Amino acid sequence: MKSAANIGQVQKLTKPRAKTSYVKTAEFRKLSRQSVLSPEKIDDRFKGVRNFGIIRLSRLLEDKEFCVINDEKELSKNDIEKLLHEHAAKVVQNPGKKTFCVIVGNPKWCKSKNVTQSGLYDVATISWLKRVTEKKNWSNLKTWYPWEVLSTRSSTKRQITQIYDEFNDSFTDDANEGTLKRTLEKSKQAIKDQHFSVADLEFMDKKLFEAGLSPFSIFRGIIGYFQNAENNDKFVFRFMAGTISTNINEKVTHIFVYLNCSSIFEHYEDLFVCQKLKIKMINGKWISDCFKKRKLLAVEQYIILGSYMLDSIVIRTKNLITKNLTSRGRHN
Repeated sequence: MKSAANIGQVQKLTKPRAKTSYVKTAEFRKLSRQSVLSPEKIDDRFKGVRNFGIIRLSRLLEDKEFCVINDEKELSKNDIEKLLHEHAAKVVQNPGKKTFCVIVGNPKWCKSKNVTQSGLYDVATISWLKRVTEKKNWSNLKTWYPWEVLSTRSSTKRQITQIYDEFNDSFTDDANEGTLKRTLEKSKQAIKDQHFSVADLEFMDKKLFEAGLSPFSIFRGIIGYFQNAENNDKFVFRFMAGTISTNINEKVTHIFVYLNCSSIFEHYEDLFVCQKLKIKMINGKWISDCFKKRKLLAVEQYIILGSYMLDSIVIRTKNLITKNLTSRGRHN
């Protein structure tokens, strides 16, 4: 007779064969595999420099928060942050409301462009940091030069405009070779797409020079035609703001010739008679003499054909027309 304790157990001595039905089956539980996530590692270059062990050189940047976006060729990001710590600055990895200045080494980076275009921060180049951390400038923090900032807050922009004009020229400090070069380069870019007419330039001459004529552009407004295109006077004429025409038309004001003889008049007689152009024909020596004196000389002693001679040409033209009409009447 089976006992209750032996139910489900295999009795090898009393059973001929063991069956699976004699084995007590236990429920099978599938254990869920739990994956252990390893903590993500942050690159050391994004962690910032720890100020432990850094020797403080000054309190120039004390209580001021800086954010370094990227580095440059000479200084790495860690070197820049170390330099800031040496002068008691607080360094953060992302700019915020309390950030005094954002330092950018490469303005072409995407993050650099976003920070610059936001207009929320004063974004300066590393050249500014190098300048203010020089030993001679440790006594007080130097403000930004206009060419040292990529973007500014509205308050900072107002401060800069009170000291510098639109071409980065200081109202108070004397110019040196470097600042003058920057000013000229910026002014060149400003007028790159602007076109000044002759009338505009003449107006400027009147405002800038007492006689109303610049000694460096004495031929401005004069359009000349050179009988001898290979004469070197044309270079002087163009250098002093003269305009050279390759053909004779209604815009030409002067014809420069170098042979004072009747054949010159005969050469251009048909042109004057047909088109009635009021052009002064003068000796080309007038150009070199004006250049030596740096002013316009009277043309009377150089003139070969002036507008006052056109009356005789017009009379001859009228006589020629009358003669032709008369001859036609006789044939009719």
